[in-house]
Amino acid sequence: MKRFIHLLIISMMTLIANAQVITANSILENYQNAAQNENSEFCYNVEMSDGRITTQYVYRKVGDNGTELRPSIQYQYEYDSADRLLSRTKLRWDNVSKKWQTDSRLDYNYTADSFTVETRKWNDGKRQYGQAINKVTYQILPNKSLALANN
Repeated sequence: MKRFIHLLIISMMTLIANAQVITANSILENYQNAAQNENSEFCYNVEMSDGRITTQYVYRKVGDNGTELRPSIQYQYEYDSADRLLSRTKLRWDNVSKKWQTDSRLDYNYTADSFTVETRKWNDGKRQYGQAINKVTYQILPNKSLALANN
């Protein structure tokens, strides 16, 4: 079930993008759409550099009528020279230590007609990412649609 959820999330992120791959513009558009949703239980803030979102903070609304914000998740983005997403690192807020704790990373690798997304979990004991726990390859078809090549 966990693998299915990971694949579903990766698939949804891929298909949401305006282009056939996730770009700096599609990440900015997704942020703007989420930030405008007043009925969400979350609030968002970003840091930007050269028109690209480099870090996104997700806060959960808590307290009376959601008037307080509690840190929840942080995403860090890296791009290539073509503005395609290279990696998205996920950190979770630890209420005990009051610090961000590294959770996982999605790595994107591109060829002329496909791209691969790999999920890696952070190993705190080794202070590094482990082997890929998920790998999904998408073929970019001549009509610019996507086909799941393997997983």
